[in-house]
Amino acid sequence: MPLLGSHQSIAGGYYKALETAAELGMDCVQIFTKNNNQWKGKPLTDVDISLFREAVARTGIRMPCAHDSYLINLASADETLWTRSLDAFVVELERAEALGLAGVVMHPGSCVGASEEDSIARVVTGLGKAIDRTQGDSVEVWIEATAGQGSSLGHRFEHLRAILDGLEMHPRVGICIDSCHLFAAGYPLSLPTDYAETMRQFDEIVGIDRIRAFHLNDSKRELAAESTGTSTSARVTWVAKHFATFSTTNASPVSRCTWRRRRGQKTGDRSMRPIWQPCADSQVERPSQRIVGRTVKLI
Repeated sequence: MPLLGSHQSIAGGYYKALETAAELGMDCVQIFTKNNNQWKGKPLTDVDISLFREAVARTGIRMPCAHDSYLINLASADETLWTRSLDAFVVELERAEALGLAGVVMHPGSCVGASEEDSIARVVTGLGKAIDRTQGDSVEVWIEATAGQGSSLGHRFEHLRAILDGLEMHPRVGICIDSCHLFAAGYPLSLPTDYAETMRQFDEIVGIDRIRAFHLNDSKRELAAESTGTSTSARVTWVAKHFATFSTTNASPVSRCTWRRRRGQKTGDRSMRPIWQPCADSQVERPSQRIVGRTVKLI
């Protein structure tokens, strides 16, 4: 079955994210393996790793993943920043591998001081070196589609394809689709026909088989705003319904999932960010969706 979950906090221990996800009835979870706004983090201890892996087995959470630091920019034309970004990304992969994570979601970066073509080439070089330096590891790189803010790369399907081609379609590299980012970048999703056409384009340019995860976010901004404004209260309303169409045509249905925000949790709390991960070993079923107060149910 496909897996539905959200980003959860690691406060109090990495394993806490798994326990919270399990309590909320989730199938998968995304975490930061360190402070996402700092270059360095506390080294993982053997206790951290064993508790996390034990919690995976105990809770049944599948395909846990991580998001890398927002400071990393493998598209940078600044050699010092690029080298620092490469070293930091390698650490992200090493930490994820130690915890047994399925993938690390990353933004391609921003092309400041260089052309898109040259910046994409730097991303390819950086990711290639990171994969070489973690040779033998199983954790994957999941490149996230972006909204196109400023000089960021990844807001066109062609950017994603160019990176994959540069890496010769390496098996450890996939794509993470963020619904808000796609919408802000100008790819319509509001109607089922819009969604079908956008995903047709993605399949034609990049390939549906390269999708490893979805970030499901509604958008407060208009189509092609090139700015991210997400609405937690409606993050899996219309998107989930359209994924029903996508999953039916690709034999990857959305799984059953129910969760509530924790008492006192604010609307903008990123720990409830939904993530949907497709799995190929599933039987087709068309889910329905409804909102009950603060509870989202995919049935």
